[in-house]
Amino acid sequence: MLALPFVGLAFASLALSSTLPPLGYERKLIHDILGKRGYNGSSSCLNDAAPTTSAPKPNIWAQIPPEDNLAVWNLLHANASGLNLTDPSKAKPSDNYV
Repeated sequence: MLALPFVGLAFASLALSSTLPPLGYERKLIHDILGKRGYNGSSSCLNDAAPTTSAPKPNIWAQIPPEDNLAVWNLLHANASGLNLTDPSKAKPSDNYV
């Protein structure tokens, strides 16, 4: 008696799996269609020279010497500061880092 519902469930899952396409099939079809748009076969825009620009105002941070920048970096990452920051070279997206 107990096996009867499981047999029905097995047949239902078999019927459902045979009517649906395999996982990722729709995504592949969409990729094939959308992946072709915007492709013109010519060279990419990466070969073009970058436009030159000028800042509208002078950089206010340029007057800070590198020694002061290093002092701020060391202060932020010192264990004594208690900020619990991770070194950026070891940081993961879930870590606190500057």
